[in-house]
Amino acid sequence: MKQREFRYCPTCNTKLQKRELTANSKQRWKCIHCSKSTIKLRVDLIKAFILDRFVAWLLGKQSQIELKSSFTDRTWRNQTAWCWDIIPKPELTGEVYEIILIDGIRVGSLVCLIARTPTAVIDWLWVSYESSNNWNTIS
Repeated sequence: MKQREFRYCPTCNTKLQKRELTANSKQRWKCIHCSKSTIKLRVDLIKAFILDRFVAWLLGKQSQIELKSSFTDRTWRNQTAWCWDIIPKPELTGEVYEIILIDGIRVGSLVCLIARTPTAVIDWLWVSYESSNNWNTIS
């Protein structure tokens, strides 16, 4: 939502005025014409917070029950569903390695082909089966 769009009431298109803070210390905006109030949500900050919590859960040892504070399991799954669609890609540095370990790991119906050194992951690729042609596509 753009800043200009936010300053006007979505119901009657009247300019909003600042009012008191909410219980969570967020600025409340009120329409003088229709008396509706709203708060401006920073979607970018909300998504960053959810992604941080998701990565902490994914890489940590806590279960969903231990991680949650004031939300249900269904809320957690709905909030983090978009996080599963993010495909991380390692940054190519152009370094030359003395030792490269390659391996394929089956996860469900897919295989993750991994090329790594003893200390870092170089590249990976999700494929339906392990073959020399698929290995050649890893950069």
